[in-house]
Amino acid sequence: MRGKRDYLDPLNLSKLRYFIQKGRLDTRFPITQRHLQESRCVKRVKKGVKLFNVNDFPFPYKIDIEVASADQSSIDAIKAVGGTVTVVYMERVALRAHIKPWKYEVLPRTARPGLKMTTYMEKMKARGAIVRYIKPLWLIEEEKRLQTQLRELRGEDPLHTPTASSVDRRRQCCCGDASSVGVSVIERLLLFLLCYSFQPALWD
Repeated sequence: MRGKRDYLDPLNLSKLRYFIQKGRLDTRFPITQRHLQESRCVKRVKKGVKLFNVNDFPFPYKIDIEVASADQSSIDAIKAVGGTVTVVYMERVALRAHIKPWKYEVLPRTARPGLKMTTYMEKMKARGAIVRYIKPLWLIEEEKRLQTQLRELRGEDPLHTPTASSVDRRRQCCCGDASSVGVSVIERLLLFLLCYSFQPALWD
């Protein structure tokens, strides 16, 4: 996975700022990878755009940009002025259909990511980026299992769906306990992803 990420098409944040200053990118609308190629900000998008920042270069424009990867410095620079960075997972066919949709009569569906890619997307989310991908079935089942255990720890019926009034009462009475339990559940989920990232054959 680490080697695969290195083959992404790099985009320096200073170059992105230059194209915005020249008016070749419109900050009023979300900037996608197709816009980056059409404006020639990225010469050709082959496997996805990786946004990076050198020496914490300042970025004054509030933008919403969609890329395949981004480093911590670029995410912090864009979020500091109120912008957002969305990391989108698209495999080769879906990316080609995104860049050149006129070549397809019917747009292909986006495939579900594997275990390593899911772990990578969650790491991007931990950096402060917004991630968009189709969750694998095993991750959905794991989240359901963790939510069931969380309800059991709170003393609820696993088959009972809480109402809005009951949720409000719990927030008023047990805010500290719920937050601590929520953090532990998130830590367990991340630990689960990291532990099984070395055994992808289990989920193939």
